[in-house]
Amino acid sequence: MEDFNGQPMSDVNGILTPSIFDKIKLQNTLGQDMNSPEIDYELQRNVIYKGKVSIVNGDFDFSFVVPKDIALNYGAGKLSYYGYGNSIDAG
Repeated sequence: MEDFNGQPMSDVNGILTPSIFDKIKLQNTLGQDMNSPEIDYELQRNVIYKGKVSIVNGDFDFSFVVPKDIALNYGAGKLSYYGYGNSIDAG
């Protein structure tokens, strides 16, 4: 873990919950109400992996298996971290 200045935070111990999301998917509204058009929007909610790992002296490590049913088109996924411990929250 690093602070806002990029310095290691070796005094942090706790739990990290990493979440890996599949690529953005284009959706559209139903447009079922009168005068309500169909509107395209992007949604990124398909979770590929969500886990819980230990943070020891500011370091953490995890691995996961990518499922076969991910979207195969080219595009960026999303990695989200939430860590907590030693009276600190981190993202």
